[in-house]
Amino acid sequence: MASIFDRRNIPAPTAESFAPMPYNAPRPLTSSAARVDLKNKREIDAISKRRQQDKWQEEAWEYFDLIGEIKASATLIASVMSRVNLYGAYVDDSSSVPSSVRRVEKLDEDFVKTVEDTLWWLESGNGGTSGLLRTAALNMFVTGECYLVREPARFSSGEGEKWQIRSIDEIAATAGRKSQVVIKPRRDSKPMDFIPLPENGYVCRMWRPHPRFADEADSSMKGILDTCDELLLINRTASATAKSRLNAGLLFVPDGFSNVAQADGISVEGEDGAMTDDVSDSFEEDLIDVMTTPIADASSASAVVPIILRGPEDLGEKIVHIKFERSFDPQLAERANKALDRILAGLDIPMDVAKGLSGVKYSNAILIEEQLYKAHIEPMILLIVDQLTVGFLRPALRAQGVPEDLVQRATIWYDPSAITAKPSKAEAAVTLYDKKAISLQALRRANGFSESDAPSDLERVQRLAEERAVLSDALSESLLDTMVPEEVKEQARQQQLATSDPASANALNQALGGDPAAAGAPAAPVGAEGDTAAPATSNVQSPPTLLEP
Repeated sequence: MASIFDRRNIPAPTAESFAPMPYNAPRPLTSSAARVDLKNKREIDAISKRRQQDKWQEEAWEYFDLIGEIKASATLIASVMSRVNLYGAYVDDSSSVPSSVRRVEKLDEDFVKTVEDTLWWLESGNGGTSGLLRTAALNMFVTGECYLVREPARFSSGEGEKWQIRSIDEIAATAGRKSQVVIKPRRDSKPMDFIPLPENGYVCRMWRPHPRFADEADSSMKGILDTCDELLLINRTASATAKSRLNAGLLFVPDGFSNVAQADGISVEGEDGAMTDDVSDSFEEDLIDVMTTPIADASSASAVVPIILRGPEDLGEKIVHIKFERSFDPQLAERANKALDRILAGLDIPMDVAKGLSGVKYSNAILIEEQLYKAHIEPMILLIVDQLTVGFLRPALRAQGVPEDLVQRATIWYDPSAITAKPSKAEAAVTLYDKKAISLQALRRANGFSESDAPSDLERVQRLAEERAVLSDALSESLLDTMVPEEVKEQARQQQLATSDPASANALNQALGGDPAAAGAPAAPVGAEGDTAAPATSNVQSPPTLLEP
């Protein structure tokens, strides 16, 4: 069976700063991985115990969902990680980059096939190894812990067995005398929705150990939880202040005003039978109508014509609009910006990258890209490949009967060439052509030209003739005789003979290194006996013949 890792073999990156690290390179992030024994009740109960103790991880996921800058930063790291190519490697010299098992000649073919087929299992999950790396990077960024799980086939949905990364909230243990590890696919999943794992199943805990207690997980999110809470509190306060302005407040209008548009002398019969003017109720209704009509109909005259009131002069100053809105704290925005800067400074990503390079000059962008790779991407790559090697590859090889000496030298390694900036293909083609590494056809193809754009054989000869001063006459003639076909020489000769101006043809033929007589020069005089007269002697040597019949 052909392995996808064979098809993914890519030449080493040209940029030295992005080349894979040697096997014994220092690890900025220490990794840990251990298989969970699904038959051991103590190890099963430890899953639930860790979830109860490490409440900070639940908070970290909440802030990941609520703070866009954190989510964007984590997604950026995960997206870059998903483009890393993994391959089965063999460590022959720990001070060098591990070689692909396919390229180590001394390895047995059965061992090579076993390694490749074992790595092929990781392609069974959603998104293959790319999806696996992306999910693992997200979990390591947020909580510093996740699980590699071999999920059983579910015949009801038609899904086969697959290997996937699951978060710490998705792996749970059931209570009771006989505990069992299950997958909780949703936050609101009921016990009937759980996916039970068999006792012979495979669950591997992968985590970034805390420097104080190695069995506890650690991540950069752990140090900024209080600041995240402060930022959300400031945002909620600003939101409440903004919402309070949606209320229009109170409008105090003293008695005695009437709408000038309403008719005068409208009287109604009161309860006691007396006739009184109905002014107040009509005024309030008209006022509300005039103020709300523009909301529904922007073309209404009420949108531009002010309300005209009629009443005593001294009552005009007593109309008061009372607002219930809360005023904005001018320092609130400044506090929010400072809190956000502290959060971005504490994440495993450069602050300028997290802010989208908005304040960075173009000349500094490349340095930030390299800083992002060296300080944040590559440590995450080394962390995950070490975890997959220790927690997945080597246990799987031992289970298949591979000798221990080969198991200890087998590893999963990475090729970062897909995530590094590539040089321009056209520029690279010119360089490779100058070094005689590619053909003219490849050079034209890289620059977007077709073979119809290639110069004709005659044009090539003319160009070489113009450049012949660079070479000696003898070398030029020998080179052209080798490169130019006979039919091209004949074609050039016929073109010169057809020239109407003998002097011009002679000059062109001389430029080509030909014989003047062959280009229509005047023939030498013929003697009386029909023999050609001997040419006049000259100290000037004739140019070497280029186009000989």
